[in-house]
Amino acid sequence: MRGLMTERVFPTGVWFTSQGKSGFVRRNGGGAKLIWRRGRSWDYLCLRITASQEDSSSFVSTVPDEDDGVTLSIEKVAKNKRRISASISMGCIPLETVWGVLTDYEGLADFIPGLASSKVLERRENGAQLLQIGEQELALGVKFRAKGVIEVTELPLELLDNGCRRDIGFDMVEGDFNLFRGIWRIEQILHGVEDATTQTSLTYILEVQPKIWIPVALLEGRLQKEVSNNLICVRDRALLIL
Repeated sequence: MRGLMTERVFPTGVWFTSQGKSGFVRRNGGGAKLIWRRGRSWDYLCLRITASQEDSSSFVSTVPDEDDGVTLSIEKVAKNKRRISASISMGCIPLETVWGVLTDYEGLADFIPGLASSKVLERRENGAQLLQIGEQELALGVKFRAKGVIEVTELPLELLDNGCRRDIGFDMVEGDFNLFRGIWRIEQILHGVEDATTQTSLTYILEVQPKIWIPVALLEGRLQKEVSNNLICVRDRALLIL
């Protein structure tokens, strides 16, 4: 259980990721247990929880995985709606390189797992309209296939006190989700004065709400894994073209 933020209070009935392991929180009498898989055995961590906390919006905080460096959190916004936030260090990869990877819209399906196709329907000066089709395998061999028309908005470069930032906003305007909206955020920060170096980070924020007949809990674990994999694949792609 090393690396887990044990001071947090985790509400029940939500997924989490820690040290590359995924699991969920469930009730155990008057308290709760945080459960995840390690090898062939289950490990348990007892946590404090109150009825009021369980009824409120759920928030799960995670720590970076030692191998991939992804930090991810999930917030329960409503009964069938989640907000996923994840970030990864891109090292010294320039912001422009990461931007080029993310805006190669028709090339995304070449390296993003679970994205079967990505086609540009319309290209504009500050964005595009895309048709994307994704496919994920859920529990017990069930496959979930989603199709959507995505409006993408490329925001201008924003100067910060110690660097710069640029965002790509996206919003599914037609498709298999009631809500699928978020941003890709690239930040390049200057560290030091005399021997200054720059460090780049990539953040992905997604608000998602499936159609009413699809419980978000069924997709939640897969979405966590998919978001983490996507960040890693973008970083690896950027490294290849440096």
